[in-house]
Amino acid sequence: MSDDRYLVNVIVYSKYRGKGYGIEGLKLLCNKAKENNITELYDEIAIDNSSANMFLKYGFEEITRNEKYLTVKKTL
Repeated sequence: MSDDRYLVNVIVYSKYRGKGYGIEGLKLLCNKAKENNITELYDEIAIDNSSANMFLKYGFEEITRNEKYLTVKKTL
């Protein structure tokens, strides 16, 4: 991945997962990025990480995939 991309990283402590905090975190990050004139956000997610579904549901699109990672992108 290029060094000039803005990477999103949302980590929710395990006992709080599945309660909507990840989506709220993504919303806050996207809103703050827009305020700072950032037009695209990316993340690399391990193939076996269930958070990939959260990113896709929030409007990120899959742009690449290999045996280890899924790369997603959201245009703001």
